[in-house]
Amino acid sequence: MMKSATAAAFPRSSFGAAPPAWILIRRLEDHDAARRREAALRLIVREAGLAEQVAQDGLLIASSHERVSVADDVVLIGDVFGRRGGVDMSPPRGDPADHAAWLVENRWGRYAAVFLGGTGPSLMRDPMGMMPLHGLEIDGVLVAAPDVPPWLRTMGTALRVDQTALAHALAHPPLLTWAPVLTGVRTLTPGVLHSRHAKGWNETVIWHPARFVSNAGEDAETLKRRLADRVDMCVAAWAARYPAPHLELSGGLDSAIVLSSLARAGLTPSATNFTTGYEGGDERRFARPLAERYGIRLQAHDARAAAIDYARLAGDVPGAAPQLHGLDPVHEQVIADHAGAAGASAILTGQGGDAVFFQMPSLGIAADLAVANGLAAFRDPLVLDLAARTARSAGRVLGVMLRERLIGTPVGRDTFDRRLLGSAVLDVLEPERLRHPWLAGLGALPPGKRVQLEAIANCQLFFTPVRRGIDRPLIHPLLSQPIVELCLSIPTWQLAPDIRDRGLARDAFRARLPEALLARRRKGEASTYYNRAIAENLPFLRDYLLGGRLAEMGLLDKTRLETALDADRMMHVDETRPVPLYVSFEAWLRRQG
Repeated sequence: MMKSATAAAFPRSSFGAAPPAWILIRRLEDHDAARRREAALRLIVREAGLAEQVAQDGLLIASSHERVSVADDVVLIGDVFGRRGGVDMSPPRGDPADHAAWLVENRWGRYAAVFLGGTGPSLMRDPMGMMPLHGLEIDGVLVAAPDVPPWLRTMGTALRVDQTALAHALAHPPLLTWAPVLTGVRTLTPGVLHSRHAKGWNETVIWHPARFVSNAGEDAETLKRRLADRVDMCVAAWAARYPAPHLELSGGLDSAIVLSSLARAGLTPSATNFTTGYEGGDERRFARPLAERYGIRLQAHDARAAAIDYARLAGDVPGAAPQLHGLDPVHEQVIADHAGAAGASAILTGQGGDAVFFQMPSLGIAADLAVANGLAAFRDPLVLDLAARTARSAGRVLGVMLRERLIGTPVGRDTFDRRLLGSAVLDVLEPERLRHPWLAGLGALPPGKRVQLEAIANCQLFFTPVRRGIDRPLIHPLLSQPIVELCLSIPTWQLAPDIRDRGLARDAFRARLPEALLARRRKGEASTYYNRAIAENLPFLRDYLLGGRLAEMGLLDKTRLETALDADRMMHVDETRPVPLYVSFEAWLRRQG
């Protein structure tokens, strides 16, 4: 028998921060210290105003505003949807691994699963990682939540910064989505069952994206229908759960597709177009025709760099890790305010479309084509299209294809800008630690699909906590599990079949979108806006970072940073792109004490 409950969002607690969306307390050991710790934690949860959803001896699951359902010895927290079609069979009982496998095959969404069967507690995040999930043990009691509650420090819990882990996170920030930087904290990998037993934790991979990868072509018309139907299905599910959405309508392809699917679901969302007003940043000419076509109320915000105050990043609520996403305080506030004024139940975006629809101008597409079609691939018109897209010669493209046919392509790795990092980072880097668990052992996959997998893995940073997601859920529908699985199964040379990026997606939604948008060849560009924002904030940035702990610990190179943060140099050399991220890391590190 299924039961569900949704508690209303509540004000900030006396602990100085909004209570977590939900929390699990599970006593692991039966002794006095564990019982005292459990009782103290339960008292804090009640004082914070969380509604108890599951309350047993040794187990408490409480929620502020996430849905909680209990069925067949499994607690599901968050948004869970069934898949269209097929037989909705009953899940297997008993073994958590079997139940977890059934769950990822028959359900999808933004959720955490707690399996009550077996010899100890078992936890799993949804395969896409939409629901953040961290765990830690205190005196024989397990605490699990989307973030590490700041009040744990008031209970004498020793949460220390792992400097080596922090160094790796500075070199590759998405690492924070799967690896903790606080000792004693466990960050759960999406789609992996984490089971506690007497000697520690076991990890069982339940879902892995590589299982869906295919390089076998299909009929293009069939693929277009399947893609449109899959996006419509997922967006309709989110729309049914949150029937008053507010959409971030950038004027680009991906958010336009989300809007078209919302319209198919019968919804007319409120929307914001956040434009920077600088070169390449004004996309109102694309967003307005979309708004008119679908009859939505569009609010445009013309942002100015002078309005950005990076000092605001230093005041965010502490958590398990530095903030990775939503580092423009103006954007965060504008979207939150517009959504609040519209009475929105959730904020939707087009984030992730670049990865799933394959926007990247990668020569891996040519290599994948060569693997799939052999010698015929060398005569394919896509060769010349890729040469134009990547600004390479046709000979260079053919050389990549020939290399792939003869000896294969080495596994590459996306690297973030490290020019300002100090020796305390560069001297300790272990390349294997920078690789997402999804990306290990992918040498047999076509090169373009490796590029796509890495892009999808990096998209997990969109699910990390941000300001505009405090009062209502922030949903990225294009990163829904069924869409990702389908797009992984479509070869890159069919996702991008010609000179256009995301060509298959453009064709799949052609009848729904303005021709001017479909014909766009360039994405919006905000680098001028953010470069000017850094220039406007130079006094604060120089003081905060040059005199900060990251520089003191050698994690940032103080000399290079000082040179980069020079107004005259910035006019000629751009080395400051990662600086707002370093402010986030610095702010978080200072709050650790």
